[in-house]
Amino acid sequence: MSIRTTYLTKMFSFKSLAALCLGVSICIYNIYAYFAFANYIGEPIQILEAFVMTGNYLHFFLPFFLGNLFLVSDAPFIDDMCRYEIIRIGRQRWITDKIIYIILASITYTFLIFLSTLISSIICCQVYISNHWSNAILILAEEQPIFAANSFRLIFPYPGLTSSLSPLAAMIMTFIFCTLYSIFIAMILLVFNVFWQKKYGFIVASVVHILGYVFILTIDGPPVKFSILSWAMIKNYFMGMKDYISPLTSALLFITIIVILAELGKIAFNHYEL
Repeated sequence: MSIRTTYLTKMFSFKSLAALCLGVSICIYNIYAYFAFANYIGEPIQILEAFVMTGNYLHFFLPFFLGNLFLVSDAPFIDDMCRYEIIRIGRQRWITDKIIYIILASITYTFLIFLSTLISSIICCQVYISNHWSNAILILAEEQPIFAANSFRLIFPYPGLTSSLSPLAAMIMTFIFCTLYSIFIAMILLVFNVFWQKKYGFIVASVVHILGYVFILTIDGPPVKFSILSWAMIKNYFMGMKDYISPLTSALLFITIIVILAELGKIAFNHYEL
């Protein structure tokens, strides 16, 4: 089965569509607080802001990847037919194809989240497309009003992000780093599923994701740079933390870790019991 056929078959399965719907639903539910706040103060929003907030506000970010975990939860996607494919093309090519599918599925997931924020922004708010931040997000970032936290349970105290990047640049960086993090989590799931015959991958990947969240909440200052979850949120690169890792360095580290995990998965699959 070619990569294209694998992608189309699995992405349009009931399980995958349900996982995508879960991720989109969680995203829209969370970001609606921003729409409500913008409408309350009577301000239009820049059309890319909802996605930037989703990928950088910690309480939105935690559930952001649940859909992606369910999307690849049964990796390496063993079924009765795959045994014949493995005999025909070999284990290494077969598992490589599945790794490429996981990468494409993670990119697709992030893109659909991005698309859902655009559509929901247009439906729920007045929007504009010019490349400057709205008053709504600048109020949250710079003034940090108490009523926004109390009435809408919404904070976004990251003036460094809004002052350093345009909405378009912030969207592109958010998309790249969220996708890298999605692939990283998916590769952890794959490796542990291969090592332990599809028993523990989902649990381990979920624990790694949640521990990153806990680590950020319990440790203040520079040590947070060692949390991979914190690398995925670009607002951390513009908070003025001393000696914090650079975006380029973290992107290269992400790619290196993903490659290592992929190679471990390929090695382990040589001993996988079919």
